Amino acid sequence: MMFALVAILLTVWIIVSLPIALIMGRIPRLAERAELQHAETAASGVVGTITR
Repeated sequence: MMFALVAILLTVWIIVSLPIALIMGRIPRLAERAELQHAETAASGVVGTITR
């Protein structure tokens, strides 16, 4: 009984923490990318163009 409870709690914890870890890892990258794009447009003086 105790083992089953621990297994269920562990499974739930993994399911909850994995998406949170992915989101936390993704947010700084997205912010960095937006900042880089903003810096590029500010440097070139061209507004409204998407650089790829």
